[in-house]
Amino acid sequence: MTLRLFFLIAVSLFIAPPHASALLGKALALDGIRDYVQVEDAPDLYLRGALTIGTWFRAESLNAGTGGWQALFCKGTTPDQYPYNMREFGLWLNEAGSLEFAATPVGAEENGRARQISSEAGIVRAGQWYHVAVVIDAVAESMAIYLNGERIAEGTFSASGVRDSPGFLRI
Repeated sequence: MTLRLFFLIAVSLFIAPPHASALLGKALALDGIRDYVQVEDAPDLYLRGALTIGTWFRAESLNAGTGGWQALFCKGTTPDQYPYNMREFGLWLNEAGSLEFAATPVGAEENGRARQISSEAGIVRAGQWYHVAVVIDAVAESMAIYLNGERIAEGTFSASGVRDSPGFLRI
């Protein structure tokens, strides 16, 4: 069984089409088999000093198949596939119900390791909606994962900020 994810996408008033009300109450359903939303690389996706990304998601099952991981979102060249070079940042759900966030600092070698933080196992259960937010603050040299408003993982990050990688943002 594949991992099936649902995303609730909030539309900003600044970029919403004139009939944005048509999007209220809608969710994007992805079955985990080569389906995704892809945003092409653009200067607006690069934030050196601070980065916060939030979304709602629900996994119908935690069986992610081979490897045990499912990308919720990633930014970079082939961001959710091996080899992991040139990955900018990403958030993954593990079949054990844990979340992992990774980001690569400026100055890291092309194949350098990203900084990673993980939640405890079992924090995410199938069939429930969750709000997740990830934060990187280069000034405070920190990174964190929040689930339903509660910090569930934290770690240190480089003052250099997040490396700008070519490649798309994939949800």
